[in-house]
Amino acid sequence: MNSTRRARSGSATGTLVPVDYVKLDRSLVCPLVHHPGAERDLAAIVAVARTHGIETIATFVADEDTVRILENHGVNYAQGFHVGTPEPARSALAGMS
Repeated sequence: MNSTRRARSGSATGTLVPVDYVKLDRSLVCPLVHHPGAERDLAAIVAVARTHGIETIATFVADEDTVRILENHGVNYAQGFHVGTPEPARSALAGMS
């Protein structure tokens, strides 16, 4: 990542791709409640994202304690069974109209 809000892709050409969001993987989100070290990692990632104007999305959010930790660290969005069960895209989009 660099200060122009772009991340280098894995291609040989070094193409820059705009980054608007960083998704926080379950390997970081799931241990938050029981492993304080995970909270330290979360804080660092969110701080870097915020510095670059990038919003964060936590995945696999399974309980209210995790939601509280994410909110305390300024995570922008949450996905997971605690905030809503997955549903087919067609159903979700139909509910938006």
